Amino acid sequence: MLDALMNLIPFALSLETNTLVDVADVPSGKKCGCICPSCSIPLIAKKGDVLEWHFAHDSQFIEKDQELSCDYSWAVAVKMMIKQLLLEGNTLALPEYIINFQSIDYPRGKRQIKVTDSSIIHYENPELKLLECDVTVEVKGKKLGIILLTKHSFSNEDTLFEQALLGVLAISIENVGYDDGGKAVNHLRNQLRVLIESKTIAKHWLYHGREKAEFIKATEQDKLLSEKIAYIRANEQEEWLREKPRNKPENIITQKPTATLKKKQWYCVFCKFEYQGYLTGLNPCPQCNSHLYRTPK
Repeated sequence: MLDALMNLIPFALSLETNTLVDVADVPSGKKCGCICPSCSIPLIAKKGDVLEWHFAHDSQFIEKDQELSCDYSWAVAVKMMIKQLLLEGNTLALPEYIINFQSIDYPRGKRQIKVTDSSIIHYENPELKLLECDVTVEVKGKKLGIILLTKHSFSNEDTLFEQALLGVLAISIENVGYDDGGKAVNHLRNQLRVLIESKTIAKHWLYHGREKAEFIKATEQDKLLSEKIAYIRANEQEEWLREKPRNKPENIITQKPTATLKKKQWYCVFCKFEYQGYLTGLNPCPQCNSHLYRTPK
């Protein structure tokens, strides 16, 4: 959907207020009193019945032999408006955050850990371009980073966010500009405000400060469960060995099986190190010297 709007300009800089305004909030035509934030050329507000309402550069101020070179695209305009709304406001809707956890006892299956629930928070002290984020806001004394994404515009792979941050939230603008029925909206500023303050759609976490703690907590729980299962199995085996000879003739001597140490490949999900150990025992990772994160390979 983003490609269909890329050449349209939904917001312009008002000469009267020196702030970004929606095309729906100004008079039509040249009376809009707006200029392009990028090249400062006067704009015309176009509110027709065919195309979505938008601004366009006034050709009167462009020489015939001059090639207009302006990087103020739809995506740039939307990002600028979201930043302005974040600076003006104090309310932000946050999505829930769920991560996958690889169980030690069941390496082929995954269970999910909820790091945080969805919520609506109030923030203060918004700032632009801080700690590698487009906008940062303060929530209960801690910084929350916000990154605005277009299609395929960001990858958090191998990205180390500032540990002082409460988290880093991504807001995708790919499907912004359309209502629930897929029709383009003509009051985009209002839609963006609703998106910021009360919607979790188009938002996802790139990083959360509690993620590591929740992972360690789940690992400890998994370890206790593993030990409990091993204890139950050992008791069942011992009970079986005690009961089995009673069902056999007296002249047959039952000998307990001799335990054989079988080798096994292990993988540490914490430091991503593969090593060889045994099928039984703790088998700690030789690299991080811990058995809490090891799983059969």
